[in-house]
Amino acid sequence: MKLRNTIILLAVMAALGAYVLLFERGEAPTEGEDVYATPTQAPAILVFEPSDVRVIRVDDGAGSSTTELTYADDGLWRLTAPVEEEADQPQVIRFVETMANLQPQRELTGTVGAPAEYGLDSPTMRVQFELADGTARTLSFGARTPAGSGYYAQVDGDEHIYVVPLYIWSDAERLLSNPPVKPTPTATLEPTETPTEAPAATPEPTPKAD
Repeated sequence: MKLRNTIILLAVMAALGAYVLLFERGEAPTEGEDVYATPTQAPAILVFEPSDVRVIRVDDGAGSSTTELTYADDGLWRLTAPVEEEADQPQVIRFVETMANLQPQRELTGTVGAPAEYGLDSPTMRVQFELADGTARTLSFGARTPAGSGYYAQVDGDEHIYVVPLYIWSDAERLLSNPPVKPTPTATLEPTETPTEAPAATPEPTPKAD
C-alpha cells in the first residue's frame, strides 16, 4: 500500500512540473509549427558588485515616470527624482544586493520569436545601474508569464529572452510607485503626569454651646 501511494505521489508531482513548464515557456510558436521556446537554466544576467553602483534609475518604459537614486560622497543614497531627499538606506541597499548577479528563472531557447511577442518591444519597466567605471547595466521587463510567477526580461546588449522571478519586478515597481524616502522618526510622546489631588481639608469641630 505504501509503495502504491508513493508511486501516485510521484506521478502527481511530475504532472505538476510539466504543467508549470508548459505555461511558462514561449507563448506563440512559429506559424505552422507546434514547437515552443524551450526553457533552460541560465547564468547571471546582471553582473556587478553592489559597491560599484553609483546611480539607480527606474522608469515606466515610456519615460513618463522615473525614480533616480545617487550614491553620494558621504556614503548615503539620495533620491534625485522625483524629489530630492535622503533615501531609505536599508531598502535601497537591499534592492542593489538583490539585483547584483541576478539569476533568472530560465532562458528561452528554440523557437523563441520576436521580443514583441513577450512585450519587450515596449517594456513595462526598465531598471538601469550606472557603475563607478562609467558603464551601465539595464534590465527591461516585458509581459508577465502565462503562469504569473515571473516576467519576461532582456538585458541591453543581450538578444536572449529570460524569465525573472515576480519579486524582482515587484521590488523595482515599488521604487517607482513609492520612491524610498527616508522614514520620518516617530515622535515619542512624553507620559502625561496625573496631577496629585490635594488632601481634603479636615473640618474644624463645631464649638459646643455653654
